[in-house]
Amino acid sequence: MDATKHRAPGRLVDIEEVAAELNLSSRTIRRLVADGEMPEPVRIGGSLRWDRVVLGRWIEAGCPTQNERDTGGGQ
Repeated sequence: MDATKHRAPGRLVDIEEVAAELNLSSRTIRRLVADGEMPEPVRIGGSLRWDRVVLGRWIEAGCPTQNERDTGGGQ
């Protein structure tokens, strides 16, 4: 049995998973991060990972930009 196929999803997700969840390209995800329009990823070596819980909260909040998160503005 292949253990990787049957384990529970991890808390950290890679850029491909984030892009698929948001129906965007990985290039767009990188641009949104660079522009402060979505949560910063965690860097592990040369890889980018996002906390699944942080992303979920960001989506539930209406995807506020970094400026809106800092000032408490947004939706």
